[in-house]
Parts: sequence; structure tokens; C-alpha cells
Amino acid sequence: MESVIGVLGVILGAVSGFYAYMQVRYAKEEVRLSKEQLDRASELYSTEDEYFNDVQEAITKINEIINKEYKTDNTISILNLGLDLETVMPWLKKLIEDSRYSDTQINYKGLIINPDYEKMIPLINGSSNISKSYVIASLESAHKISTLQVKKISLEIKQHSSLPHFHGFIINKKHLFISFTEIINNKIIGGKFPYLYIQKDHTSKLNKHLFSMFSTWFSYLWETSPQKVKINKK
Repeated sequence: MESVIGVLGVILGAVSGFYAYMQVRYAKEEVRLSKEQLDRASELYSTEDEYFNDVQEAITKINEIINKEYKTDNTISILNLGLDLETVMPWLKKLIEDSRYSDTQINYKGLIINPDYEKMIPLINGSSNISKSYVIASLESAHKISTLQVKKISLEIKQHSSLPHFHGFIINKKHLFISFTEIINNKIIGGKFPYLYIQKDHTSKLNKHLFSMFSTWFSYLWETSPQKVKINKK
């Protein structure tokens, strides 16, 4: 009997030891898989990404960035793939007149929608927050910038004939703000939805893709669209 009990003890000990070994091995495998998932996620996403509720909040953040950038780089470059620029033009005028930037070269390239584009006509005005009247007013406001007593300003606006699925800004080639439009009751709505803000880096695949997507579309529309405003003040 004692020998049987001894054998059983050995067997139970072996089983217990094997079970403990498998638990440790399983835990190590879980850690390894978790690390792989984190590594893959870090390739796609950046912890620096931020979100803002609408264009007004995005512009507040842009102002903060510009206030830092001009102190280290005496040039502010703004690429703006816009809608009707209703909010942008008052902000841009205020930026240009800000005495802090009187010795800073401000380069603005903006794209504005063509409200007479046949596919655009039924989607704007009415219940849309984008309108032909805002486009006209924005272009008039842009022309008036030439009368301001400021210098070191390069401002160009072109008018694109395409449907605006996304819009936003790139500041100094390294700060991207991007938002998207929606179709509500057969009308385009934009500017009131969240903006994603990301800083350019060389580790996140999604980061690089979003910068490339915005930049290449902007370049294509810029090269294929007619100029509406061009101002150079030195």
C-alpha cells in the first residue's frame, strides 16, 4: 500500500509540475502576443494624435502651433483644403494683422469649392452649412487683404471643381488637421464635425499615409484648378 501511495504521489507531483510549467509557458506566450499587438499598433497609431470638436477648436490649436513655430522658424506655411472658407478668412486676416508675426513670412495656399460645379449645385445652400454666398464673400475678403498695411505675405486661392469628401490644414509640412463632410438630407455638411490632429513622424504607417493622402490630393487639385486670388507683399 505504501508503495502504491508513493507511486501516486510521484505521478501527482509530475502532473502538478507539468501543469505549472504549462501555465508559465501560456503566460509567456500571452505576453509575447500582447507585445506583438502593441508593436503593430505603434506602427499604425501615435499617442500624440488629438481630436477637436469642430473647426473653431481646430483653429485654436493651430494658433497655438503657429505661436510656437514662428519663434524657431521665421516662416509659417499653411496649406488649406477648404470648403467655402467662411471661418478661415476672418481667422487668416486676424493672423496676418497680428503684430507678433510682422517679421514672419506667412505663406497661405487655399482651395475653395466651386459653387457652380454641376455636381456641387444641388448639395449646397438651403440646409447645407456651405453656400455660394459664403464663397463669394470669402473671395472678396481675400482680395481685400492686399490693402492691409502688412508685409511678408504670400496668399493664393484656387477654386476646385470636385466634391469635398475631406478638408483641413497642413501647417509647416508637419502638423495635419483633417476632418470629413457628411451628406445629411441630401446636403453637404462640414466644418462642424471632429478634426483629427497629428504631427508628422516616421514610425506610424497610418500617420505617413494620412499626410501623403492629404498632400497628394492637395497637390493634384492645386495643379488642376484655376486661380482666383494671388497676393504677394514684401
